[in-house]
Amino acid sequence: MNKLRKKPQNYNDDAVKELMIKYGFKRNYILMSIRGERVGTVPVKIQDEYLQMDRAAKAAIQKKVNEL
Repeated sequence: MNKLRKKPQNYNDDAVKELMIKYGFKRNYILMSIRGERVGTVPVKIQDEYLQMDRAAKAAIQKKVNEL
């Protein structure tokens, strides 16, 4: 038996929580949408918004590190 092993992903919890509040879906659906396991217009919007929020968070952290 050959089982596929995936490395666990680390997601930005703050971004996931905000998407849960905005769309009213459970955490599992949001994560599945981000991973691309759900198809449709809403999961694509969720995925795009998550990527934007994650990039913005990383940029803010990098900016703060550079100031120190």
